[in-house]
Amino acid sequence: MTAGAVAPSALASPDAISEGSGSRAAEAALPRKALHHVLSRFASLGAFPCVPRLGLEEESFERLLAACDAECTPPRHAIGIPEDFRELVSLLVESGDGSEPTRWVAHAVAAACLADDHLWRDLGLSDRQELARLLERHFRPLYERNVDDMRWKKFFYKQLCERAGFRACKAPSCRECSDYAICFAKE
Repeated sequence: MTAGAVAPSALASPDAISEGSGSRAAEAALPRKALHHVLSRFASLGAFPCVPRLGLEEESFERLLAACDAECTPPRHAIGIPEDFRELVSLLVESGDGSEPTRWVAHAVAAACLADDHLWRDLGLSDRQELARLLERHFRPLYERNVDDMRWKKFFYKQLCERAGFRACKAPSCRECSDYAICFAKE
């Protein structure tokens, strides 16, 4: 394998999803399924126009396209990448294994966090459980910190607030907060 190339097994075919959510092939296909969805939304709708190349360096973005067998002509320039995008990428990457596919997933998750729907939908996943498995696989330390099963976008932003040293919640504990049902509602 040449330097910079990605092992074919790093991003399994999205067709493996049909084999059942518990199968190893289906689990291996989750990153590619999410990346494909984000890339297709990125290209067709300009869903994430503020993040050229999903925030990746051009060479890494080209390897992502090749690994996903995707064609995408995203906007190459933007007025500016939102600071919270960079912070989200950093939060995710710090919990990852350092591999390029995990960095791609971090960038896709951060871009999807900027969209308006539930994160699992913005990533093109079937349900919140698929999202949980994707996050557990690529960002286990961060995944394990969500002990109360807070919605993922809210959890990520709460983590960013805590990093910045301020409290994002209205109450000293989540269970006492008037927004508890919003943050922890089942999807």
